[in-house]
Amino acid sequence: MADSNTDAVPEQPTGPSKSELKKRAKAAEKERKAAEKAAKQAEIAQQQAANEVDYSTEFYGVLPLHQSQSRPRRERSQISTLSSRDGETILIRARVQTSRAKSSKLLFLNLRQRTHSVQAVLMVDPERISKQM
Repeated sequence: MADSNTDAVPEQPTGPSKSELKKRAKAAEKERKAAEKAAKQAEIAQQQAANEVDYSTEFYGVLPLHQSQSRPRRERSQISTLSSRDGETILIRARVQTSRAKSSKLLFLNLRQRTHSVQAVLMVDPERISKQM
């Protein structure tokens, strides 16, 4: 006699489970958000590059060696005598000891000449000094 209580094999689901579908949807959403964020960052960087026109490239970079070919005979002041020349426009020759950027438009320089030093401030000026410089 044939047994009427045969073990029926339950049917296997043909597609992925609900949790698998949720995982896939979450991963797709995460990838979409990452792509949107990358596109937005690229657009912002492109806009910033377009806004920052460097109008002072002729003042820095690879320049020809000076070699004292011209001597304009302009008077250069010593840093040690600056306290007596308050309010005057002067010309000095010194080396930059340190430089500190305090913001995107303000830079402090410590200029040194032998044993004397002085602090100078460099600010972005739309006509002469660009932010990149």
